[in-house]
Amino acid sequence: MELERIVRAALLAFVQTHLPEADLSGLDDVIFSYVLGVLGDLGPSGPSEENFDMEAFTEMMEAYVPGFAHIPRGTIGDMIQKLSGQLSGARNKEPL
Repeated sequence: MELERIVRAALLAFVQTHLPEADLSGLDDVIFSYVLGVLGDLGPSGPSEENFDMEAFTEMMEAYVPGFAHIPRGTIGDMIQKLSGQLSGARNKEPL
């Protein structure tokens, strides 16, 4: 599915940019599905304090990518905002 491909590419690129020495072998379909689910809950407006738990997201990512918790929260939030917009645009392009 296109949405999963977008999440996979964006998350891998983000981690490689901010943690170039990170072992990405732990990133599997479970974490990509989790991120897709989190982003699906956000809607087109992106993350806010009411609809996005940064702490829970960071803890989950830290479990799969040690060092993720050291990435500044603002940087993670920017990535989530951008990815949410990309997914929203991709959903609008998918045939019904």
